[in-house]
Amino acid sequence: IALIELDRPVNFSDPYLAAICLPNEQNDAFPTENQFAYVTGWGRLGENASYSYTLQQLVLPIVSDQDEFCQRQISDELFQFCAGLRQGEKDTCQG
Repeated sequence: IALIELDRPVNFSDPYLAAICLPNEQNDAFPTENQFAYVTGWGRLGENASYSYTLQQLVLPIVSDQDEFCQRQISDELFQFCAGLRQGEKDTCQG
């Protein structure tokens, strides 16, 4: 997350702009299984592929925090969660 100061007010009637909600201090808005996460970035387009010059977006299902593979990947359950497909193909790991 980045914080920037703008030189003029934001026009939220612009269809390309929208506000986002951040979790509250109790983190009770944390995503759970049966929900989806939107991920964006300019990462690699495939394993060992080149980086994207266009912002990419992907929708991934949230994985249960009880999932054995997920539990091995998470180091801080307060700030991290798992999302993705068990068979791979769509992820944020090098394409």
